Amino acid sequence: PRWAEATPTANTQHNKILVRKRITPPLSASLTPKATCGKRHCGTMSRWDKFCMAFQLFSPGFTEGGWIPPLHTCSGADISPSLEWNGEPGETRSFALVLEDPDAPGGTWTHWLLWDIPAKVHNLAQGFKPGTLGIAGRNDFQKPGYGGPCPPKGHGPHRYFFKLYALDIPSLGLKESSTLRDLEHAAKDHVLAQTQYMGRFERR
Repeated sequence: PRWAEATPTANTQHNKILVRKRITPPLSASLTPKATCGKRHCGTMSRWDKFCMAFQLFSPGFTEGGWIPPLHTCSGADISPSLEWNGEPGETRSFALVLEDPDAPGGTWTHWLLWDIPAKVHNLAQGFKPGTLGIAGRNDFQKPGYGGPCPPKGHGPHRYFFKLYALDIPSLGLKESSTLRDLEHAAKDHVLAQTQYMGRFERR
């Protein structure tokens, strides 16, 4: 794939970081369900808008498509929002979570990777810390765990997609330093269903 360097536009910790960013479609677009969600067949999903409706993800902190509070961004405490989900297929053995911004200047930016979430778990508390549950991968800030929305000032609203995958295996066998590409490779044949929740944020 081709790459572009992220250019800092404001004097914040996040915007000072220079890393290579994908300008090809995000790898998570290739994770499609292979089985059923409850009694309903998921079929083949498009990039964002088709997923198994019985499997649902939401956050008490903001509405679907609404504005993400500054608390969860680089303009505030930069802590993760609480998340809750239900309706996964009965064959689910674990979950994987991806948070992405497809509106980043140089291409899709990965903000959060978390996998090996036990099937019995159906929520993540606000301010989730790596090592508390599951395995946290390396985001595009080159750090483990959550990195909140931090778009360049004046770049307009960005969309942030929280994507949750129901998997048919209890562990992907990945190290904590693994990236989205590693996650995609390990999970591609194990996805039972996907759901997502989107919020927006803008820095003026």
